[in-house]
Amino acid sequence: MRVLISGRRAGSIIAAAVSVVVSVSLCLVVFAGAGPVSATTVVADAPATATVSGVLRSPEFPNRPALGQHYVRVYSYPYGGAVDRSAEPDAQGHFTISGIPAGKYTIQIGSNTESWLVGESGGILSGDNGVNLEAGQNFVVDTTVPFERNPLAPSTVRIAGEDRYDTAVQVSRSAFDTGVPAVYLVSGTNFADALSAAPAAAFEGGPLLLTARESLPQTVKDELIRLAPEKVVIVGGLAAISKTVETETQSLGLSVQRISGADRFATSLAVAEYLPRTSCSAAFIASGLNYPDALSISPVAANFRGPLILVDGSSSALTAETKAALLRMNCTSIMIAGGPDAVSTGIETSVRTLPSSVTRFAGDSRYGTSEAINRFTGEHPHAYFASGENYPDALAAAVVVGLGDGSLYLTRQSCVPVPLHDLVVSRTPAIVTLVGGPSVLHESIANSSSSPC
Repeated sequence: MRVLISGRRAGSIIAAAVSVVVSVSLCLVVFAGAGPVSATTVVADAPATATVSGVLRSPEFPNRPALGQHYVRVYSYPYGGAVDRSAEPDAQGHFTISGIPAGKYTIQIGSNTESWLVGESGGILSGDNGVNLEAGQNFVVDTTVPFERNPLAPSTVRIAGEDRYDTAVQVSRSAFDTGVPAVYLVSGTNFADALSAAPAAAFEGGPLLLTARESLPQTVKDELIRLAPEKVVIVGGLAAISKTVETETQSLGLSVQRISGADRFATSLAVAEYLPRTSCSAAFIASGLNYPDALSISPVAANFRGPLILVDGSSSALTAETKAALLRMNCTSIMIAGGPDAVSTGIETSVRTLPSSVTRFAGDSRYGTSEAINRFTGEHPHAYFASGENYPDALAAAVVVGLGDGSLYLTRQSCVPVPLHDLVVSRTPAIVTLVGGPSVLHESIANSSSSPC
C-alpha cells in the first residue's frame, strides 16, 4: 500500500526585518524640553529549537485517526547522535514533539512491527536521507498510516452506544463527517424493510441510522444535525416508520424522501431501482423472512455497490417482478446468500435462467454462511464482529465495513461458532472492532484463541 505523507514548514525563522531588539531591556528616553518618558523595548527571541507535529490518519477513512498503537520518533541523523525523542498520538491521532535542536534528523512513524520514514518533501523514503530541521520551524506530518501486515496481536476497538440507536450513531461517527450526500433511516425494531438499505447507503456514500417507529430518538436527531446530509432516505412504509418520524426529520431542515413498497420484497426492489446505476457488476439475493444471511452479504453488496434484493425463500421460483427487475439491472453476476432452506433451489433455478453468472454461499447455519461469504471475500486487515442473534448492530456496521477495508463476522454473544472460528483463527487482522456493548458481545470475542462453540 502506498502511503502519502505530506510535510510543510510552518513557523519559519522569525524574520530579522522585524524591528524588535533581541534582548530584554528597559530604556529611559529623554526628549529635550520634556520630562523623562519610560519606554519598554518589545522582546521576542527566535526559538532556538524546532517542533515536529501532525496527525496520523486511518487508511480506511482518512478523516478519522489511525487505529491501533503507533508512535512518532525523531532521532539524530545518522543514528547514534545525542537526540532521540518520541511521542504517541492522542485519541484524535495528533502528536507533538517539541524542543528539538536545529539539525538533521530521521523522522520515523512506527507500529509494533513496522515503520515508515518521512523525507524533506514529506514523502515516504525507501532509504533514510534525513530531514533538516531549522530553529523555529514546525515540520507538520499529516498522513494515513497503513495497517500492520503481520501484527503480533490485533488492537481491539469497541463501538457501542447506550442502545441500538446510539450504537448506530457511534458507527456513523466512526467513519462519516458533516456534509454526507445521504443518510438512510430504517426501523430499529423491524428488520423487514431495513435489510436492503445498507448497500444503498454505501452506494450513496452515507451512513445508516435507526429510528423507533413513532418518534426519532434524540441521539439520532443530534447525529442528523451533525451530518447535515443533502437528503435523508426513509426506507419502509408507514407501518414501519410513522409519518411523525418523517415530520420530525423535516423539522431539522432536512430534505426527506421515502422508499416503500407493498411488502418487504417490493420495498427491496424499490430500493434497488431507486439508485441511478449506469452498470451493475453484481446483485445479491437473500431471504427476507429472516435476517442473518442478508446481514452477512450486506457488506459485500456495499463493497460492490450492488443491490440487495429480498425474496420469499420458501417460494418455488422468482416472482415475475423480481425477475424483470434483475433483467433491467443487467448485473454481470448474481450472488445468493444462504442454503436451500433459506433460498429454495427453485429460486436458484429461476436465477440461472438470467444472463448472469450465479454463485451461492451456504453453510449449515447462519454462522456457516457467514464463514462461506468471508472465505469468498478474502482476508482484510480490519475484522468487525457483530451479533448474529439480532440485526441492528450488524446492519449499521455493514455500510462502514463495505466502504472500508474490513470483514464482518456474525457471532454469538460469548464465543465464535465453528466453522467461523477456524477461519478467524487462520487470519491475522490488525484491528478487531466489536460492534455493540458487552451485553451483546463479550470481550473474549476479540481473542481468537478463545474456545469456539
